[in-house]
Amino acid sequence: MDQSPKRLCHDLKTERPDVGRPLPAILRLLPISLYLSGAAALGFSALFLWQFKLDLEARDSWRTSEATTRSEQSLLAAETEAINRESKRAEEARKWLQGSEPMQEMVVSVVQSMQPGSTLADLSLARDKDDPRKISFTMQVASGGPAQLDKTVNSLAKSLHYRPYFTQQKQEKGGAIAYSATLIKQDRKEPRLEPASPTPTTAPAPAPATAPAPVAGLTPLPPSPSLVPTLLQP
Repeated sequence: MDQSPKRLCHDLKTERPDVGRPLPAILRLLPISLYLSGAAALGFSALFLWQFKLDLEARDSWRTSEATTRSEQSLLAAETEAINRESKRAEEARKWLQGSEPMQEMVVSVVQSMQPGSTLADLSLARDKDDPRKISFTMQVASGGPAQLDKTVNSLAKSLHYRPYFTQQKQEKGGAIAYSATLIKQDRKEPRLEPASPTPTTAPAPAPATAPAPVAGLTPLPPSPSLVPTLLQP
């Protein structure tokens, strides 16, 4: 048995009064506020996350719509460019038709002047830029001879009033005739209307003067040669 002495420690502290006053009861709300703030933070975080997801979806939809719109714009631009090209070609065709209107009359006149058995190998018409009335005319008659050439030139002169200048005529191999000239449009002269001569007008013959009726108690006078009746004197 252990006979060593035991050491005992006694608590000799005395009761001491409180140093500070206890906290007020309202401060008990602090933990509650902390818990509520945490819950609100979690709720707002979930709301922000949901809104962020919606924004991402809206951004993707906007990008898709932007790509579709740009693709449509590219298609519209291509269609507009094609329409502009067609419009330019149509405008050029319209100008060509307007500029070639006199040429069409000449071609029709040349074709109508061709006799049976005559053959036209080549026909060229070029209008002068400085003077639209001047047309460079080149024609090659394969068959028909000078008679056909004269008939064609006379047809242009009579029907369309084109007069040839600087004419050149060449006989080629095979009997073909090459003809070139500068045709100038002549002004049509309308017949002058002479004024009609005035038709002479004849004045009506004066009626013969008649003697006035006799007045009672007066001697009648002989008729006066003048157109104005003579006054009766008492």
